[in-house]
Amino acid sequence: MPAGPAILALKTDAPLICVMISYTEIGIHIDFILVPIPTEGSENERVAQIVQNSADLFAQGIARFPHDWHMMQRIWIDGDFKDRT
Repeated sequence: MPAGPAILALKTDAPLICVMISYTEIGIHIDFILVPIPTEGSENERVAQIVQNSADLFAQGIARFPHDWHMMQRIWIDGDFKDRT
């Protein structure tokens, strides 16, 4: 996962929010979850922990609603990838 949001939150004291969307019988449900920001450790350690905290929150959301998790683009490209159109 990219470290940019973690660095921005750390340097500006802005909250970092994980957003999870799930689908219900009447529409969508959106959860906003504050990512824990550590107060101890070096800057690099804190950034790594924020990124891990974000990943953990996404993992919890995916585990809770795996049928609502969609990746709309290829992220794993074979070494011999050729246009398959």
